[in-house]
Amino acid sequence: MFPLLRSPIRPSSLGFLGCLVLATACGGGGSPLDQPVGSGRIVSQVGPGGGTLRGDGGTTLQGFRLEIPPGALERLVEIRIDVGASIDVPDTSDLSPSYRIQIRPDVGTLRLPALLEVPVPLPRFRSPDDLFVASRPPEERPTARSGDGAGRFGIAAEFGGYSEDTKVFRAEVRSLTDLQVRILDRARLPEDAIRLVQLGFESLSRLTDASVVEADLLFAEAQLADPFSPAANVFRAVSRVLVALNDRRDDTDGLDSVGEVLERIGFDVRSRSLAARLRTGTWPARFEVPATAPGDAEILTFLRERFLSVLELSLADLDAVPATSSLVVRFPPLLRGLPGDRELDAADVLFLRSLLAATVALVELAADLDLGLDANFFTRQVVGEQPSLEDALRLEPALGTLRSTPDQRTIDALRAALFDWLQAFELVAAETDDQEDDLLILPASFTPERFDLWRANVSGASASLQGDGPTRILLDGRIGGSLLVDFLRPLASGALDPRLLAPQVFRFLPLAASLPDPTFGGLCPEWTTADAIDVLGLVDRLDPPQAVVVADGDLTDWPAAAEALLPADPIADVAGAALPATDIERVFCAESADTVAFRLDLADGPIAPRDDQATVYSFELRGVANRSFRDSLLVEVLPTRQGPALRVLLDGRIREVAGTAAHRGNVLEVVLDRFGLYGPDEPVGDRAVRARAESVRTRGTVEAGIDVTRSFLIRL
Repeated sequence: MFPLLRSPIRPSSLGFLGCLVLATACGGGGSPLDQPVGSGRIVSQVGPGGGTLRGDGGTTLQGFRLEIPPGALERLVEIRIDVGASIDVPDTSDLSPSYRIQIRPDVGTLRLPALLEVPVPLPRFRSPDDLFVASRPPEERPTARSGDGAGRFGIAAEFGGYSEDTKVFRAEVRSLTDLQVRILDRARLPEDAIRLVQLGFESLSRLTDASVVEADLLFAEAQLADPFSPAANVFRAVSRVLVALNDRRDDTDGLDSVGEVLERIGFDVRSRSLAARLRTGTWPARFEVPATAPGDAEILTFLRERFLSVLELSLADLDAVPATSSLVVRFPPLLRGLPGDRELDAADVLFLRSLLAATVALVELAADLDLGLDANFFTRQVVGEQPSLEDALRLEPALGTLRSTPDQRTIDALRAALFDWLQAFELVAAETDDQEDDLLILPASFTPERFDLWRANVSGASASLQGDGPTRILLDGRIGGSLLVDFLRPLASGALDPRLLAPQVFRFLPLAASLPDPTFGGLCPEWTTADAIDVLGLVDRLDPPQAVVVADGDLTDWPAAAEALLPADPIADVAGAALPATDIERVFCAESADTVAFRLDLADGPIAPRDDQATVYSFELRGVANRSFRDSLLVEVLPTRQGPALRVLLDGRIREVAGTAAHRGNVLEVVLDRFGLYGPDEPVGDRAVRARAESVRTRGTVEAGIDVTRSFLIRL
């Protein structure tokens, strides 16, 4: 069985069939010409549309097949293939001719991997895992994995797949140079590798500065003992990243790890290491940034020149893990949430690959943005006791501005992340065994229907990023159930400028009226302002009009300027069961010298007590002096046969406040004593207000529905 699971942009990735499905959707021009010519030679023209080259029977190229997918080439080229001199690789033997491949004009590395098929007589008592594809690149183009340090040969692909029935070896290659299938002569030492992995995992599970470095060294030794050990490669991929995150050894003049970055900007990782903080979840409440802290340019240099290289090496480690691998890992009790034995399978490896590729993309995106800022001021505003993102952004007008358009490397990393994520979903969907012992377990809320929705969305996003144009993302109960998104064009054109597209902020709340472009540079081409405001939960600012409102069902005392949500809350957006009198459409607020009045208009039926349903309507007022939303005041109304019951709670405790409530038809009115809401010792402040309707069916089938509006700001 051939593995089908690897990223479409990695040099030695496996699983070309999955790549073909993705690449075929990308289209492309050109007409492939499949034309073996003469004895022992192939000459063919292949363009962006891809093509397949095969050797003639009865020649030295018999059984040779090279399949180039659509999108791998940017232009039409001529490809010549014949047999050349064997590639000399120490401690190995050849199992196939050396295929000499010439491309004119030279295109370098393919944009997508090609599938190589070669007939191979695997010797008895030998494992297909010992097979690999050696390459002999031109001297001016070094290999991604150098075999001897001098560029005389490289490893184009490790084990890709071998069919015992057809005796055909398959692998993916990214560089079309001299290629030859070879087999290791030396006996591997799997027992040594397994023991080293066990020792390394024991060190890794302690999660201290020294133990993480020790684990990385042990996993590296395991790779030397058995280069194709799945366990050694998986855990080396993890330990590389952990060392780059945690290690604070000052080996060079520049920054060496994320731990050193944190230490130099004032984050305490000496009294307790970053690894220890990750294990225990204890973080300092605040910190001061010293004057000698590194600037954004130095940090970005570290991320791009050192951290990215670590991520690339980790991805290469994962490339060497066959798709059929399955490991059982015994986690120690100190790792919270992962006790006992867990199965680490191909889906877990793909999720890890997706995470690493996404991190590569984020670092590349960060390098395209202006991140220069006064670090001390920003940390005081963002993580201090009185944070104000509004002040920080006002004093840093260029922060977050796009300085350069994302390049192909960034886009390829995003594509790889989505591709691996999609392949992981496909693997999980195909699993038939019990999932409870898996390393990564989907939450119980991930029903089969929701799983299919996520899988379809990731597939659509991946196709869009490949260049298929906009894709429709399925949503749950909003904007007709779907959203048209174009991932590639706005990103590649530089239209996704975060600062230019971001709305203005009050304290730390984004304001609806200041949204510059509801399509976000074409990312959501169908979005209207109302759509963006609703989905993103942007807040409205309201200066409540002066009006003496009486809660009596007569709406003539409400001025038009009292409407708080413009546009109104969407209709039919109730989460859960669509129970009557639950769908809020409009919200109003007015005030007088002595009172504050709120009003709800429903879209789905009259407000009334029901024998089979209980519904509570509420207005929540939250102080916005800080992000914790302290001073939360809740005004609740429950319709009963004796009239509406009114209750006010401050931070969960009942507060005695004079007030009245009334409902008529689909309208609810509440009028409260403004001085009872907040006492004389509580200063006037800005409050974020949102309305909520919660219904529960009390007879028959248990059902519940809830509708929560976006917030609006008032000063009270």
